[in-house]
Amino acid sequence: MERRVWLALIALVSLVAFLAWPPASSAGRLAVGAEQVAAQAPDPAQGGAKAESQGLPYAVYFPVILTSPPPPTPTATPTTVVSTQMVGYNIRCQTSGDVQVCAAVCSPYPAPYSTLNVYGMLYVNGVAQKNRPVTVRFDFPNGPVTCNTTTEWHGLAICTRDLGAVTRYRTVNVHVAISGYSADTFFTPQ
Repeated sequence: MERRVWLALIALVSLVAFLAWPPASSAGRLAVGAEQVAAQAPDPAQGGAKAESQGLPYAVYFPVILTSPPPPTPTATPTTVVSTQMVGYNIRCQTSGDVQVCAAVCSPYPAPYSTLNVYGMLYVNGVAQKNRPVTVRFDFPNGPVTCNTTTEWHGLAICTRDLGAVTRYRTVNVHVAISGYSADTFFTPQ
């Protein structure tokens, strides 16, 4: 706040000095008392820089205002969305060129008779793909079970499955296929 008051005071003094500037018609009168004006001028050591015009009989002091340079103008940089938005556990992603497909489960160690969510996500050129067909295949010991769904606006698809009397401590692989791209994840019932 102290700096603002100081700058405002300097601006006010500069304005007063500007308004007190003699008009062009009074230059002749000032020539008569040139020594008086020079004698009444304040000392430059007290905070000003003395500027004298050639042939004019008066002195003007300009305040020195120090400011920092303006910050650089920000430039737009392209951003790329990556699979850091993927949710779940046992996240596995496959990349093929500019396409990335990911798969994950809501719990790495679900209990028998619980419900398990499997997530699939598809990005092309860093952009989430919506309304894409998704097939999730659970490779249970007694045979595969599939679930079909589509990706939402954010590129994420969710397939919910009741596990029933699944075998404990035996890892179940889950295959997620979205528009011809696939990734695998897994869970182990506890």
